[in-house]
Amino acid sequence: MPFFSVFFCGFLGLKSLQQAQLAILSGDLVKANRKAFLAQNFLQKGDEQFKQLTGVLSFLKEEKIYQMGDLFSLGKTTAQGLASLLQSLLKTKELLGEVFQNQKADPAALLTEIKLDLDKSFSQLSLAESQFNQNQFKQKEKIEQIKELRNVLIQARSGVELLPEFLGLFKKQTYLVLFQNNSELRPTGGFIGSFGLLTFEGGRLIDFEVKDVYVADGQLKGHVEPPADLKKYLGEAGWYLRDANWDPDFPSSAEKIAWFFEKETGRTVDGVIGVNLFLAQKILQTTGEIQLPDYQEKINADNFFERAEYYSEINFFPGSTQKQDFLGSVVRVLFEKIKQGDEKIWFNLIKNLRPVLQSKDLLIWLRDEDANKILVDLGLAGELKDNRNQISKNKYLDDYLMVVEANVGINKANYFLKRSFSYQVKIEGGGEIKETLRLDYQNNSSSEAFPAGRYKSYVRIYTPPQTELLGINIKNPLNGEIKEIQSKEVEIKQEHNKNVFGFLLEVPIQESRSVEITYTLGQKFEEGVEKYELVLQKQPGIEDQAFSFWFIPPEGMVALPPQMKFSQGPEGIIFNPQFNQDLVFEINLIK
Repeated sequence: MPFFSVFFCGFLGLKSLQQAQLAILSGDLVKANRKAFLAQNFLQKGDEQFKQLTGVLSFLKEEKIYQMGDLFSLGKTTAQGLASLLQSLLKTKELLGEVFQNQKADPAALLTEIKLDLDKSFSQLSLAESQFNQNQFKQKEKIEQIKELRNVLIQARSGVELLPEFLGLFKKQTYLVLFQNNSELRPTGGFIGSFGLLTFEGGRLIDFEVKDVYVADGQLKGHVEPPADLKKYLGEAGWYLRDANWDPDFPSSAEKIAWFFEKETGRTVDGVIGVNLFLAQKILQTTGEIQLPDYQEKINADNFFERAEYYSEINFFPGSTQKQDFLGSVVRVLFEKIKQGDEKIWFNLIKNLRPVLQSKDLLIWLRDEDANKILVDLGLAGELKDNRNQISKNKYLDDYLMVVEANVGINKANYFLKRSFSYQVKIEGGGEIKETLRLDYQNNSSSEAFPAGRYKSYVRIYTPPQTELLGINIKNPLNGEIKEIQSKEVEIKQEHNKNVFGFLLEVPIQESRSVEITYTLGQKFEEGVEKYELVLQKQPGIEDQAFSFWFIPPEGMVALPPQMKFSQGPEGIIFNPQFNQDLVFEINLIK
């Protein structure tokens, strides 16, 4: 009977733990909490009974006894970590109820409790990971799951640090929300067609309004000279809020946007939040279909972009109130659905937040510098990054790449555009490092009529500070014609400690273009270099971008990446990662 009881408790404990995990994934936090509590109790009881039987079980090999004991201990620790995490999620639900629905909770107390629960969960899951690594029941998949959950907890703890000030616990906070239409791509995500004002006070949302950007731009008094390249390629004599996201470094653009907003409206904001239409689409995937009463339209994740393009087409003129009403209606209805939502909607939004952060569909800048440091750690700042190797520089080859496009054709051609690109790095005999970037574009626009049309883009290539441009060619694959971009047609400048090559690209409707940019890296390969590192940054507002990276080491050396998957090429190694976030490639160079 005691043997059966130990087995029974172990079986039910692990079963309850599995059910808790499934309930979390489905968004049923109450059920998940109940199952995690049951798992703790069953595993605790089973562990106590097992310890009483260790003498009776002496006929087993000692190693097997220890393994069974480790399994109970591991299950208990994992269940405790899960239970603490669930407590933090349930309290987050209470906090959201207070923020959105004024449910009379104490936001400050809840935030303190959430942080304590997250700390407890992190400690318990760290112990569980250590136990997994030490026992004989090693399961790589489980270890990776716990490791990933610990990484999420680190980010969650940082996020909680931001919330007291962000939610206006100490003073009222107002944020300018930019609705960036990435069908008309701009450096930080898309053209700013509309904006919202989001106001919190005392931990509660007290106001949210949406307006057309031309309402603000029409109030600007005086002239603001635009950047030279914006003036040249976009043809704007003056600079306004709608074009103020010209710098791909979001903190720089956000600061300029806040300045424009104050000059145009007289209002000061405490931060700027940039969102792309992809974010609205992903929220629709979570909330489900919404009804827009003013339009007699049902909008869902599948038809959202198509309807946005339709209303762009029939209302193509600055200041169109119908354009404002459509996008504004979507935002307002979505916002109300989230506000009035239940725990499943809220939890699924939280659960799906990490991919959104990685793809940079949501970016935040705050006036507080300490808060911005946390945003950098969370991946929410949208800053142009530096390479991480600040010591032993002679042992590292540091490389950087970011392709930034700005649609200057005054249309929504990005909706119809497909792109891919490849990057080759070759270390040649004399130590020179030659780099070749190829960009392929296919414009599937069916006509020149708005919102479709010719894709006219100002393309900027951000590279390390000492690179030297060798040439830029644009090829028409249909007839093989190659156009060499003359040096006078290339804007070369230094920005954010990067060397930038800028040029104009045009892709006619139903045609494709291949762009090849070649340059040399400022550093040279020398004796003693042990590693190459590439920081590759993704532009916000772009999805499904195919990418391949081919690295050719110097003769007599082997390239070995420690982590990422790769294939062996005729020379060197080839990577084909999913390019939906910023990537870092580390390659060891071995003789």
